[in-house]
Amino acid sequence: MPAEQRAGQDLTLFLIPRVLSDLHQEFGSVDLPNVAADAVVLAGDIDRGVKGVVWARQAFPGIPVLYVAGNHEHYDEVSG
Repeated sequence: MPAEQRAGQDLTLFLIPRVLSDLHQEFGSVDLPNVAADAVVLAGDIDRGVKGVVWARQAFPGIPVLYVAGNHEHYDEVSG
């Protein structure tokens, strides 16, 4: 929509993402500052296995989280 058509309209289409990666919590916990965000993107190497998912649910209650696994999430897995 051209700017001249948007003038005076309340556009609530903005999303403030919080993007985090390489927290490597398998080596110790990370203290993050409290930052306002509409959604969280966890872009790999958060923790091993599903531990990062469990942590994300506790750390960001009520906020949508997109979790993209990195290589560290797969450490300790047994392949058949």
